[in-house]
Amino acid sequence: MKLLQSEKKGPSALSRQEALKCVPVINTSVSFAALDSGEILLEYPLRLKPFFLSVFRRFQHSYQIPTKRLQLDEMGSRVWKDIDGENNVQSIISNFAAGYNITLHEAEKSVTVFLADLGRRGIIALR
Repeated sequence: MKLLQSEKKGPSALSRQEALKCVPVINTSVSFAALDSGEILLEYPLRLKPFFLSVFRRFQHSYQIPTKRLQLDEMGSRVWKDIDGENNVQSIISNFAAGYNITLHEAEKSVTVFLADLGRRGIIALR
């Protein structure tokens, strides 16, 4: 029965060690600005499904992909500032743990969930 069989990892699945060695990079279509509070405001293009994209193009004479804004809190902004194309995920986790005086395990959980969310939105990619 297929319902009870576990899913096999595809060729794109990374091990934990491989994922920690990856370097997050910012999508070139994302713009960001630091607010007076020190928090970061991101603006990124929406990823539309092909059907909605064709409808949008049909009714919009001056075609421009819609964007969305995301304001990061203090912790998210701290992680964002470490995404410079040189720091790998492990060093970002270490900096986060040291900055907030938490264990590496807690920092790893928080940072990896945050980076995964940014990746799902198309804001960052792992290299």
